[in-house]
Amino acid sequence: MTSFLFCKYHHLGNDFLVFDDRKRRFPTGKKEIQRLCHRNLGMGCDGILLLQPSLTADFCMRIFNSDGTEASSCGNGLLSIGKFCLDLGLFHDKVSIETLDKIVTLYTRNEKIALSMEKPYFQNRNHSLVLEGKEISFSWVHSGVPHVVIFEKNIDELPVEKLGRSLRHHPFFAPSGTNVNFACCQGTKIQVRTFERGVEKETLSCGTGAMAVAFVAFENGWLSSPLKIDFFHGSIEVSFAEKEVSMIGLPTFIGSGMVSLVEG
Repeated sequence: MTSFLFCKYHHLGNDFLVFDDRKRRFPTGKKEIQRLCHRNLGMGCDGILLLQPSLTADFCMRIFNSDGTEASSCGNGLLSIGKFCLDLGLFHDKVSIETLDKIVTLYTRNEKIALSMEKPYFQNRNHSLVLEGKEISFSWVHSGVPHVVIFEKNIDELPVEKLGRSLRHHPFFAPSGTNVNFACCQGTKIQVRTFERGVEKETLSCGTGAMAVAFVAFENGWLSSPLKIDFFHGSIEVSFAEKEVSMIGLPTFIGSGMVSLVEG
């Protein structure tokens, strides 16, 4: 058994255990990840972030969902790894982070952290399918990971976990499934609730979900950039340029500790 230091961060309630894994020693077995993320049997979190060395950027970030699967991107995770790097004194103005499929740039901006990455794109625009006898209209967006975006008049009482789980596993999105966002326009802002693939439940906020929802509203001309995306514990600002999307926020440091794991 080897002891590893972790730091816990959250961004609007979406929480992560972050490890400095620049020596690439952290064990990434599925069962070990699941145990660490368990709310009762482990440290408890939506996901685990590993800061690792990179040949193409300043650092690499690996992201593991609470079910043990590895994700290609995570907006709140990127902001949190940026805050972790900032707290360690590893960057001041900007830092580049390699994920599984791209390089993202993080900046410090007015005591907050902003990320800049390639603009999302539609996988399907204004599509529909029948779920439990009801036709559901949606757009399917890729914002680092796949996101279904559904606009409703009111989402406060919506059974997000039931509907989200059904859509996440719908054959249309096979074989990998999708994240599911339910959104409601409220003047100049958008209220969002997200069912996250890999966490397999509704999370308190989702960065890539915020970007996907903002992209649909922006591309349809409903709201102009920057857009304010509201979750349970605050909002995320999303802005669009010609080929890029940026998101700004300030993750919160919760605490740190040691955990013993079987080294991989």
